[in-house]
Amino acid sequence: MPADIYNSKKLNRKVLFKGCEFGYNCYPTDFDAVFNIRGEINLIIDAKEAGKDPVFGQTITYINMSKSIQAGGTPAYVIWVEHASTDADIKLADCVVSLVWHRDKWIKKQDIIKTYGKPLKYREFQDLLMHRHNIEQYNPQKHKFDRKQYLPS
Repeated sequence: MPADIYNSKKLNRKVLFKGCEFGYNCYPTDFDAVFNIRGEINLIIDAKEAGKDPVFGQTITYINMSKSIQAGGTPAYVIWVEHASTDADIKLADCVVSLVWHRDKWIKKQDIIKTYGKPLKYREFQDLLMHRHNIEQYNPQKHKFDRKQYLPS
């Protein structure tokens, strides 16, 4: 099943955070992508224009969430990817991984290049993580899913 946006016409609507502040430097943030694959791994991804630094407030939120997830025994990563400022639509799979946080360690783009001999696109990096953590492709016979446990009663 492709990972399509359910209603792309509504994608450009903004969620405005004004009025939701809670003290100094405490504001809501958005997520570009979050993958929780069967509770076996959690990936938080944020896409930035090439050359732009991660937003500090988002970084705090992403890392704190990842630490909590890891404390529960699930590997968790925060991944920043970069795209061209001219991109009208950003295809996550093709974005270059620019920064990664995992278990209190930072992995920078130059470290990825040094290790793999080239920059990695997000899809390549995701595949590496799936292999590293032995995450199997979805198999409906093996990976049963009980929707009821996630629905309000």
